[in-house]
Amino acid sequence: MDRLQGLFAKDGRCKVAILNMRSGPEWHYLRWTSYEDFLKERNGSGPVMSDYNLVYTEDAEVLFPEWTSEQIEADVFRFLEQVYCMFQDGRVKNYNGHSLSMSDVIGLSENGTVRWFYVDRYGFTELTWK
Repeated sequence: MDRLQGLFAKDGRCKVAILNMRSGPEWHYLRWTSYEDFLKERNGSGPVMSDYNLVYTEDAEVLFPEWTSEQIEADVFRFLEQVYCMFQDGRVKNYNGHSLSMSDVIGLSENGTVRWFYVDRYGFTELTWK
């Protein structure tokens, strides 16, 4: 996790990362589930970084030139909705992950701080990785 966060936040620019849930029998009942159902399936334990594959990173200004770092910080959930729509519709060059959906994670690196958001049934749940 530290390596990913360090790589992701390396240059201090605002970045977006997309993490897709891994595939395989271990994750079968965790894919495409709400955060609440994820917790139930894992007996109260939330997602961990090893549940995911990093499938995309890019500077936020490349994806959304109309957004400044200050605007993202002030209205992070509206920004996340725009990221979700863009990646769910498959409108991103060089993106090879599946259509962004529930149980995936969006990472935001803003001013050297990395925040992770679980794509939930309605909106996003901020994660604290363990």
